[in-house]
Amino acid sequence: VWSACSASCGGGVQTRSVACLDSGLNRVADDRCEADEIPVMERPCNTFECESYSWEASAWTDCSVTCGEGVRRRDVICLSSRGRTVGPEECGCNSKPVAEEKCVISDCSGYVWTVGDWSGCTKECGTGLREREVLCVSSQSGATVDSSLCDAAVQPPTVGACNTNPCTGYYWTTGAWGECSQGCSTGTMK
Repeated sequence: VWSACSASCGGGVQTRSVACLDSGLNRVADDRCEADEIPVMERPCNTFECESYSWEASAWTDCSVTCGEGVRRRDVICLSSRGRTVGPEECGCNSKPVAEEKCVISDCSGYVWTVGDWSGCTKECGTGLREREVLCVSSQSGATVDSSLCDAAVQPPTVGACNTNPCTGYYWTTGAWGECSQGCSTGTMK
């Protein structure tokens, strides 16, 4: 019977004991058996790469206002080395990048653009789209006004990319070896 693998990933070794037996299934000295027919006593196992995890942050959104103090945001996700999105507990919290911060743009006067919250993303991976409302408002009254009163050159986008991490396919993983099909002689393990 093969031993448990010495490593769960990154390449380990399995070993097994080998004995020389006579026709009555009694153990005898190893020199009684053919040396060049000795079964393999060691084999590699769990040779796949160990998975690691890291935080990935998208680009910052535009500031939520075109003048004064606002907020900008970005998506922060935990990715495996295989490109899978995983739970935040895999990455830990000490080095997590901030997802929201204040932004300050010049003093307000006249009419300014304001933005609403982003909608949900249309895809979980592979770059989806999200939308938000962008309105022109009076900086003095806060009332929504016709968009032609605001500077079109600085109008924030109403549609943006999201979940830009690549979608990954499937990959193999291995389980434990089963029992040998034969007590002696040649058998198979599955």
